[in-house]
Amino acid sequence: MRELLEIAPDVDFLLGLGPEALGARLMFLLRARGNQLFNPGYMAKELWNLDVPAHAPYSVRRREAVDLAIRAAWNWLGAQGFIVSADNENGRNGFCVFTNRGRKFKNSNCSEEVRSLGIAGGVLQFSRPDATKSS
Repeated sequence: MRELLEIAPDVDFLLGLGPEALGARLMFLLRARGNQLFNPGYMAKELWNLDVPAHAPYSVRRREAVDLAIRAAWNWLGAQGFIVSADNENGRNGFCVFTNRGRKFKNSNCSEEVRSLGIAGGVLQFSRPDATKSS
């Protein structure tokens, strides 16, 4: 999911997100794409197959940790009833669809919907970490 680099350009920031915060971000990013059918495995591979000069991918040395965090986030989305396996052959090949509950969420500004996720306030802020802060 190449858009993840725009909202979490720092690998440590990404890895610091819990499955619920990362899962919610993935859901909103995917909903913005308008995909009806998607494969979480393919989405994760997008991070490592980028040909976008403006955005360097995460360090390959961190790939295992990043992939694990993303899989945990997809798993959280499934456990919360936001996504399920697609029907028939597509589902057997790893494709998923949004459930009715998942389709209700349009973006992170839907405050009532976001509250129903049970995530603490501010977790879904899509701003990048401030690289200009001094320690």
